[in-house]
Amino acid sequence: MEGECYQKIGKIEEKLGNLDKAIEFLQKFLSLSEETKNKSKQSEAHRQLADAHSKNGDVMAAIEHLT
Repeated sequence: MEGECYQKIGKIEEKLGNLDKAIEFLQKFLSLSEETKNKSKQSEAHRQLADAHSKNGDVMAAIEHLT
């Protein structure tokens, strides 16, 4: 549940154009998903982080989340 809150805040920050903050919250979402070993949430977090990094101009970080 906590991880999903970070996910939602991250998406809001992304929509507001605050990509650095979005990445920060999405990274917390990923960390909590890894702690709970929820593979589905981990995949979603990686996908969203890749998208946010791409929009922020960091293609290498985006690629890292997709591999």
